[in-house]
Amino acid sequence: MLSLSDVLDLPVVRRALPELVVGDTGLGREIRWAHVIEMPEPGDLLKGGELVLTTGIGASGDPDRWTASLVAQGMAALAVELGSTWRDVPPTVVAGCARAGVPLIAFHRPVRFIEITEAVHGAVVNAQFALLARGEEIHRRFTELILRGRGVPEILAELCRAVENPVVLEDASGSLVYYVSGPPGDDLALSAWADVHRAEDRGETAEGVLCADVRLLGSGWGRVMALSLENRLDDFDRVAVERAALAVAVDLLSQQHDEQLRARSRGAFLSELADGRVEEHDARRRAEALGFPGTG
Repeated sequence: MLSLSDVLDLPVVRRALPELVVGDTGLGREIRWAHVIEMPEPGDLLKGGELVLTTGIGASGDPDRWTASLVAQGMAALAVELGSTWRDVPPTVVAGCARAGVPLIAFHRPVRFIEITEAVHGAVVNAQFALLARGEEIHRRFTELILRGRGVPEILAELCRAVENPVVLEDASGSLVYYVSGPPGDDLALSAWADVHRAEDRGETAEGVLCADVRLLGSGWGRVMALSLENRLDDFDRVAVERAALAVAVDLLSQQHDEQLRARSRGAFLSELADGRVEEHDARRRAEALGFPGTG
């Protein structure tokens, strides 16, 4: 993903002396493309996610309506070159972007827009290529694990390392099958997993999670989840979760051992419990998640 922050860091953009007028919270917004718009009627020109570049000449007649049209089309950010049409960005344009939460950048030095569009488009393509390459690499690692006779535990451990967050495998009923908590620890990982289910039970979209269905012979078996705790989840993490779900499906089809996985999780928990390596509050949460009866 190419973010607005990445765009502002491009050398050709830095030469324009960019000033973020509004929208500092939108620096992480994805920039899908860059488009120059100078006509007074900009309707139906965008697909969403574009950085719009302008000198303001087309917007000078009715800047408020002009800005509203671009906002309605899903503009990701607006960059205005000052000097030729406006000495300062008109207040109506500033207010329109602020209301919509669209970042507004002012260029204080003239710049060839073609150089910016070329740089942005090149960066977008490079980011997509890098994502594809990383996706193929994680897919190769999952495949190698399967070919070496490894299974779901090793696949999820590899996924946990790749996304640097806890990962969970659950069945179609939402019951825990296996998980790898990583550095955050079991308590935080299982708490985050429970939060996802509570949000879904309320009919809400859970935040901070990426999910991919595990499908066996055309039917849903369960899903793989990555839970954002210590690190944000990005486009690569989505690809990694999807590839992991495919690898899990391949392993389950060949082994059909989901009950063995549950037994392995429960056995590891009981071993830690017997050795006194589990705190009481953590033990209760883990026992409940692993389906031990009478844990309430």
